[in-house]
Amino acid sequence: MSEQLMNNVKITLVRAGEDAGTDNIPTEEIDMAGFEGVVFFGTIATANDGNYIYAQQDDDPEGGTMVVLAGSKVVAAANGQVVWLDIYKPEKRYLRVCINRGTSTATGDFYAIQYQGRKGLISNL
Repeated sequence: MSEQLMNNVKITLVRAGEDAGTDNIPTEEIDMAGFEGVVFFGTIATANDGNYIYAQQDDDPEGGTMVVLAGSKVVAAANGQVVWLDIYKPEKRYLRVCINRGTSTATGDFYAIQYQGRKGLISNL
């Protein structure tokens, strides 16, 4: 039996691109109920050790007690590079990525692709 990829994934825009700045930017939280893993990805305009992404997780749907997911820091090695994190079987239900901007940089849109959905056909609306 053939399965289409889109029957088992959900793609969500979790943060629209931002103009250059130095503030840290959290993405929208995603609910991992019904999924085994997620890939977050987007672009950082300026490569710098202070410009990176990292994941946070929480059991609170409001994100009131978010904690950093150890080992999740990814630094862009080149200007405009796509940076990504693949988190498989997270310990907590709610996840987000934070974009750390230690030096002034713009960001592109950031997306989450949740995969191995256990619910069959998944709406991407």
